[in-house]
Amino acid sequence: MDIISLLKKIFPFMFTNPQISANIEAAYGTFLSTTANETLTKFTNILINLPTILLKLFIVLVVFFYGLRDGDKLLDLMRESLPFNKSTTSRFIEK
Repeated sequence: MDIISLLKKIFPFMFTNPQISANIEAAYGTFLSTTANETLTKFTNILINLPTILLKLFIVLVVFFYGLRDGDKLLDLMRESLPFNKSTTSRFIEK
C-alpha cells in the first residue's frame, strides 16, 4: 500500500508544491528506514541477550527454591557460624 498516494488523495492541498511533496516523501522514507532499523536492532539485542536472561532466571529460581526449602537450615548455620554471643547473633538474624 502506497501511503504517499493515499495522503495525496486525502490531503491534496499539502501536495500542491512539488518541493513539499518531495520533502514529505523523504521524511516518510526516513521514518520507515529508522523504524525498521531500530526494530531490527532491538530484536537482535533481545536474541543476543536471551541466553544470559534465561541463565539469570534459572539461577534466581534455583536460589528461591533452595531458600524456601532449606531456609531454616541456613539460619541455623548462620547462628552457629557467627563469632558473636547468642544474644547478639539472635538480634542480628532477627533484623
